[in-house]
Amino acid sequence: MCSLGERCQMLHAALHRGSPRMIDGVSMTNFFSYSICVAVAVSAVLGVACSADAEELAFRTPSNNIHCQVEPPFEAGQPTMLRCDVMQRDNADPPMPADCDADWGTAFYVTDRDEPGARMCAGDTVKGTAPVLQYGSTWSGADFECLSETSGLKCQNGSGHGFALSRRVQKLF
Repeated sequence: MCSLGERCQMLHAALHRGSPRMIDGVSMTNFFSYSICVAVAVSAVLGVACSADAEELAFRTPSNNIHCQVEPPFEAGQPTMLRCDVMQRDNADPPMPADCDADWGTAFYVTDRDEPGARMCAGDTVKGTAPVLQYGSTWSGADFECLSETSGLKCQNGSGHGFALSRRVQKLF
């Protein structure tokens, strides 16, 4: 068992990778960190074991070029998302959507729903100091699975949708 403070610190560390998301001037990272801490307190009161480190919600490739993180839903009924950012790419950016006013072409996501992976318009990054997913290793969490290989990273949800990312190629499926 770990203390309430330790649980909240793990949650806070997991959610504070990259720049905070802002909605109407409110930091969603802080909102989720403190809101979910209530659930952590309930689990502590109920005696739920503290077996998983919050860092397991994120990882990076050995090249440090691809960083991934599970992001919780913003609202009830929304899907959980696995987001991966490619820091450096050798190929050209795809055409930017007209409604994107941030960075385009480097952030990818797949949800836990039966939907294909996609690029995302993002003004932040999930780059951080998460544990390294060594080549030949698989990461699993929150209904997602990723395989790290020297040729790149392949991630998919339970329905088989996702993406394959590398410096040279980014494929969605």
